[in-house]
Amino acid sequence: MNIQPVTRAQKLGVLQLLVAVSESIREAGPLGIPSSSIYAVLMAKGFTLADHEALIGTLKRTGLVRESGHLLTWAGPDIKA
Repeated sequence: MNIQPVTRAQKLGVLQLLVAVSESIREAGPLGIPSSSIYAVLMAKGFTLADHEALIGTLKRTGLVRESGHLLTWAGPDIKA
């Protein structure tokens, strides 16, 4: 098995994806957004279900996002644009 180190560009890409998804959830407001909607967009870009679960899991562990019955809602600070 040949495991390559993660590059700086890959790390930046993951961070940008986390920010984009968290912003989508935040902008959905108090009604939230179905997790399946996020998954559909990611799937269209070539991401897997495991990628989606890892991404949402990361946002939940940070406390920025809550999930209740597949509905994602913003739990982070109130950010004014």
